[in-house]
Amino acid sequence: MVRFRVLAVAVLPLALAGCGIVQAGLLAVSPSPTATYRVAYGFSGDQIVSVSVADSGRILAIAAQVPAGRDGCASGLKATLNEWTPTWANITLTVESWAPGMDACRSDQVETADLSLPSQLGIRDVIIDSAGTFAPTNGTLMRRCSDMGGACTFPPLPPASCSESSYSTAMFATDPPQGADSTAVGCDGHWLVLDVGWPGGPSGCDGPSCGQNSTVTHWFFRAGPHGWIVITDSLTAGCTRIHQVAPQFPTALCARLPAVGPDASTS
Repeated sequence: MVRFRVLAVAVLPLALAGCGIVQAGLLAVSPSPTATYRVAYGFSGDQIVSVSVADSGRILAIAAQVPAGRDGCASGLKATLNEWTPTWANITLTVESWAPGMDACRSDQVETADLSLPSQLGIRDVIIDSAGTFAPTNGTLMRRCSDMGGACTFPPLPPASCSESSYSTAMFATDPPQGADSTAVGCDGHWLVLDVGWPGGPSGCDGPSCGQNSTVTHWFFRAGPHGWIVITDSLTAGCTRIHQVAPQFPTALCARLPAVGPDASTS
């Protein structure tokens, strides 16, 4: 199942006949026990299938995997131009789906969103959120050069591996606070569990090795052609959380995970 990032700033209310309005992020809720609402979800790098140019470089066609499996699982695939400079075009890609989750959307399908540009793309890179960067080529299909965002002048990340350099890149993808450290607690080349922590106790404490004086979170990844791709994170013990979103994740890599976080000692 394809996983998506919820964009809290892109909440879309749905008026329900006889039920008022339900809106994510607000305390007010509809009296209807069956009310649902929709929000906008962002994309990770592997969910962006391709970027092509058309109309002499004045239109971008962005293909992406969107939720499928029941009527209304996804709608409104939309590309928005946020920044247009001589060297890059910065774009946000979103799709509308059910909130608070998409548990009923058990599959995905590829759809395309067209985006008109102010002028010809030329030599500009296309940066889609922080999820992927595409560079111009001699043809219409753009070259993917990064699943991390940023300019294509940086070398592409190597494939995911059970190595310290690959773990360091994976930790960076979790957007950790300053001074964070990480420990790989399970890796088989296809799946990874990384404990990411940062000092929460005495001065000089150094990441997950600090034990109870450090704030630690379990992070789960799957291998991608350009490094590790984040699946989800958890503070709970075992495989419960990761199996909710990725049932195929190997039990051997998560079964012995302890509860972590500030409430771990009391759970």
